[in-house]
Amino acid sequence: MKKFIGRLRVETNKEKLADAKEWAYIYKVNCDIYRDKKNSISDPIAKAEARVTYERDHANMHRELRKITKFGILLGYTEQEIDTIKESVFWPEGKPQVRDIRMIEEFSTTDFN
Repeated sequence: MKKFIGRLRVETNKEKLADAKEWAYIYKVNCDIYRDKKNSISDPIAKAEARVTYERDHANMHRELRKITKFGILLGYTEQEIDTIKESVFWPEGKPQVRDIRMIEEFSTTDFN
């Protein structure tokens, strides 16, 4: 009987982890939309309302990220696995490759003619 209760908790924790991941992504998208449109808002009242909404969405996103950590720990995931889940919120298509600055400087100083 005890194993059955444990499986139920595992399943509910997996569902809660999936919900937290989904909501964190939704809040992240809302924050990105605000960042894209904040310079185009000219009305001071609308700008203040948008900023308040952004701050609320940003706080909620981080609250959901903490839930991801919590449920990941409860499910026995490693720290790297939890970080991978969090990265999937920020980069659904995968984390972009970062160029090495030294390589860029080398190409800029090289004359190809």
